[in-house]
Amino acid sequence: MSVVPTVVVVASHEVLAELLADAAPGTVVVFAGSVEELAGALAAAGPAPHPDLTRREQEVGALLALRLSNKEIAARLHLSVSTVKTHVHALLRKLGASTRTDAARRLRGTGHRPF
Repeated sequence: MSVVPTVVVVASHEVLAELLADAAPGTVVVFAGSVEELAGALAAAGPAPHPDLTRREQEVGALLALRLSNKEIAARLHLSVSTVKTHVHALLRKLGASTRTDAARRLRGTGHRPF
């Protein structure tokens, strides 16, 4: 039996977190809010895949997986580029990853959203 894709457009970050927790295989979720709201909702959608990841590291990881640069992440989260670099470095270290792509892959393997 094949999975039939379903597309759901969500405008509320509360609904997004709930939907992500219960989404059926093949469900494509489109969030109609800001990137900041998306990062917060994704971080709140479930437990950290690694207990030592802070909420901010989860937010940075979500934006990193969207292929945003440190400068873009800093602008969206209202942080300095230096602070983002610190969070990215901590994320890589805690995941045992050597690159941003490797970190996204490792997060994806643990079920962390949206990877």
